[in-house]
Amino acid sequence: MKSKDRCGWAAMIFSTGVGDVFGAVRGSRRLHWTREAARQEAEGWLDEMSAGPIKWEDVDDGTAIGRTRGYRVVIRSIGFPLGPPPDPD
Repeated sequence: MKSKDRCGWAAMIFSTGVGDVFGAVRGSRRLHWTREAARQEAEGWLDEMSAGPIKWEDVDDGTAIGRTRGYRVVIRSIGFPLGPPPDPD
């Protein structure tokens, strides 16, 4: 894999049916190297929340959606920046 194609994976959980909730209820604080690792993080959260079984659907190579009682999960990739990191100030 070329460095310009490398990506990280993040998980986010959204509540369904709650009109006052905007944005993710839980989200990755750090990127994962693989889709599977991000998925495992989300599944761990759902276990903690007693949200029940989850049904996964791959949308494309960079996105998966999970559905469970009261929640939707989005697993997505994002490319790392090109070039070297900036110098710290």
